[in-house]
Amino acid sequence: MYKYKILQADALINEEQLNKEAANGWRLVTIVNKDNIFYFYFEKEEKVGLKSIN
Repeated sequence: MYKYKILQADALINEEQLNKEAANGWRLVTIVNKDNIFYFYFEKEEKVGLKSIN
């Protein structure tokens, strides 16, 4: 299962900011520029515990 997050900025984010997100498990999927606003779409795999059925 994946979690998603969108960051919004009025300029491109730098390598340091990208590395910070990556260190927290987020992977950049795409960047969209709409009306000079940048949207950074990230995803992160969420580990889901398996429940045993007895």
